Amino acid sequence: RGLYLSDEMVDRLLAGVPGIPDWSDASARLAETEQNADMADAAGHPLRLRRLAAAFELSQIDVDLLVIALAADLDPRFERFFGYLNDDVGRRRPSIAVALELCGVPLTSAADRARLISGPLVSGGLVIVEDEDRPLPGRAVRVPDRVVGHLLGDDTPDPALGGVLREPSTVEWGDPSGVTHALAAGIRLALHHRLGSQAN
Repeated sequence: RGLYLSDEMVDRLLAGVPGIPDWSDASARLAETEQNADMADAAGHPLRLRRLAAAFELSQIDVDLLVIALAADLDPRFERFFGYLNDDVGRRRPSIAVALELCGVPLTSAADRARLISGPLVSGGLVIVEDEDRPLPGRAVRVPDRVVGHLLGDDTPDPALGGVLREPSTVEWGDPSGVTHALAAGIRLALHHRLGSQAN
């Protein structure tokens, strides 16, 4: 008891729980969600997932993998779904094999496997791949609590940084237009020299 999830039970979870959508209409729901997000973005509302994707230069499949890894942190019912998909009720996070399959890409794709080995999700610390003693397909993927919090609107600094964070000092930097133009032109190293009112 509790060690097995039948197909019927999963069907009931998907179809009979308030808030769970009709998965047969997933494409239309995705298009509607993206349209609503476009409208919110155009109206100036911050969309943290989109901003995160832009900041870390995530591709669409990277975003999909991030959302899959995030699912169980947002709704505990997904823990049971992932246990079912992993064929192991004790494994409540998506494995790499499950995550890639849900994205519709084959496990044999070297480029897509690399997304969860050295891609921007991993190098940027947006996901953590656990169970390194397992073969790659069976390793679990999770999103760090700090990233989950940020996506939900919490900008509290990581406690590990508490001893080094300080409020910034007020500094008069002068006209920033020169640096702004340099950055826009792709220049990443600039020297700003400010002359005083008197020179010797």
